[in-house]
Amino acid sequence: MSNVVEQFKAVAARNNEQIAKLREESAALIKPLLQDFIKQNPEVKQIKWAQYTPYFNDGDTCTFGLHSFGFYFEGDDLSESRYEFELSTWQGYDKFEKREACSRETWDNCVALEKQLNSVGSELESIFGDHVEVVVTPDGVEVEEYDHD
Repeated sequence: MSNVVEQFKAVAARNNEQIAKLREESAALIKPLLQDFIKQNPEVKQIKWAQYTPYFNDGDTCTFGLHSFGFYFEGDDLSESRYEFELSTWQGYDKFEKREACSRETWDNCVALEKQLNSVGSELESIFGDHVEVVVTPDGVEVEEYDHD
């Protein structure tokens, strides 16, 4: 019996190595695309979102999703989100400093990116993981553990 267990462990280890390699390859493809978005929309200085499976959902099934999208523009404090990002209306106006944060075109591009990323949530889970925050800047893409309630 232990021979079967050892064989199973070896197969599982090989599978896990292949999965890790595919994740790395996928990340190597998507990270430059995210950075290119910022380069093509120079008003955007940083993009940040959390992705996780909630621990509790009022009795409903807890499913993985992307949360707390933040787009940061010139002059923003990158440590806090200043925008109420709603897909249906342009909220590109900084409610704290009473200034326009970005052009309507940039805002529309941000809306489109959020929609696109939400449509591939399960793929992003495979690439970046669960219970993480993803931060995109022109210099790179960082993935950090994310603690949520």
